[in-house]
Order: sequence, then C-alpha cells, then structure tokens
Amino acid sequence: MVDRLERILRLLLTRHPESDLQPLNDVEIERLRNRFRAFPSI
Repeated sequence: MVDRLERILRLLLTRHPESDLQPLNDVEIERLRNRFRAFPSI
C-alpha cells in the first residue's frame, strides 16, 4: 500500500505537467515513506 501511495504522490507531484509544486527529492520521498510506515492501518 505504501508503494501505491508513493506512486500516486510521484505522479501528482513530479510528472504532472501543470503542477505548480516542485518535484519531490529523495529526502522528501523518504520522509513520506517513513510517515506512511508509522500508520500501518493506511
């Protein structure tokens, strides 16, 4: 499930051509991964 959320986040934040958000760097991705791991119920 974490992989699925990460894939969605990557698509939304890095590959969307009209996105105003900056691409996630590896540190931010790792931070998100750790956050999702803290909530196994997701």
